[in-house]
Amino acid sequence: MIRLLPRVVTVLMPLLAATVLGMAALTGVSSGQARAAPASIANASRYCYNWDFLNNTGQDATDLHIRLKGIRTVDELYAGVLNPFGLPDASSGYDASADVYNLNFSGGMVFSSDMAHIGICADSSALVLDPASGLPPFYWTIEGQPISPVPLVFGLTWDWQSRRHLLLTLHNSQNMTITLTALNLLDPGVPLALDDLNPDVVNTLPLATMLIDDVETLAPLADSFFDVFFDSAGAMAQPGYTQVLLESLHPYVLEATGEAQDDAGNTFQLFSQTLSPPLNLYFPLVLRQ
Repeated sequence: MIRLLPRVVTVLMPLLAATVLGMAALTGVSSGQARAAPASIANASRYCYNWDFLNNTGQDATDLHIRLKGIRTVDELYAGVLNPFGLPDASSGYDASADVYNLNFSGGMVFSSDMAHIGICADSSALVLDPASGLPPFYWTIEGQPISPVPLVFGLTWDWQSRRHLLLTLHNSQNMTITLTALNLLDPGVPLALDDLNPDVVNTLPLATMLIDDVETLAPLADSFFDVFFDSAGAMAQPGYTQVLLESLHPYVLEATGEAQDDAGNTFQLFSQTLSPPLNLYFPLVLRQ
């Protein structure tokens, strides 16, 4: 008699790190060392941005107006001592018809030649100014009356092409040439609070990768692209800039500084944080037929 053995079929069942990697996230194991992971590490879709920019109008500004393209939800706003306005006024919010998020700050005071610090956490990996309405997308007013020049700022998009390839895009949405003086990817180890995305804290973070070796020019109304390649062994196996690949949902902070090409005293800093993509884990499921 011939006995038929059951056929064994192995099926790979994907399980996202956001669900199963919770055990790894709780232990926070990285580079052989354990550390506690804050609750915010579970929110992998969270992106935080802070701008530091100069009032170089020669006048004391009382208001600030920002239009951001594509952001629909702002989860958190920085209202600490570096923000001279506090929270935005009631006219702020998402405009669905224009797909623009308006941030209108009023009732404050930014003296001439002082810096202002504005920060948000949002639902979008892209921080892009919207120049479509005809008004500058980022400008000062005095009691509602626009004053110039506008602050020097640029936007950013985090784009994880894969877990080993991060594409960073800097968006110069203004009609001015910007000199990019530094662009660094930093490793805070654990996610920072929005309040901590400031020069005092960011300047203490370990450097992961320096993305430019010399100053670069950001052309008016143009995008500039920068690649980061990650390697699990840390070897320079890929072209461009390579950084050791760490665990899923690992926080990274981008530090970008610039100045107006025609006015080196008109400076700007952008600090932004995101988490690396979750790792797709596959577990064998054995079916007997």
